[in-house]
Amino acid sequence: MAQVYVGLPESAGEPPKRLVGFSRVTLTAGAKKTVEIVIDPSASSHPLGYWDSNLKNWVIPPGEYRIYVGNSSASAVLSGAISVGSK
Repeated sequence: MAQVYVGLPESAGEPPKRLVGFSRVTLTAGAKKTVEIVIDPSASSHPLGYWDSNLKNWVIPPGEYRIYVGNSSASAVLSGAISVGSK
């Protein structure tokens, strides 16, 4: 199974990784396959946000978001980062 995890900016005070998408993939030994997993910031699961109890609303904090891809949260074989927010 291909899994995508996102780490919100430290300012969010959230856990280091959250599962935001996955795709069940069946491969034979030595086979390769391209898989596309879309992270939609406006999805009802709020993959890039957290609930701010003071504002009583979902917040997408500006900053660096770490992206991890693997078959579990402990075995990310790919990683990178994106920046969210105004310049």
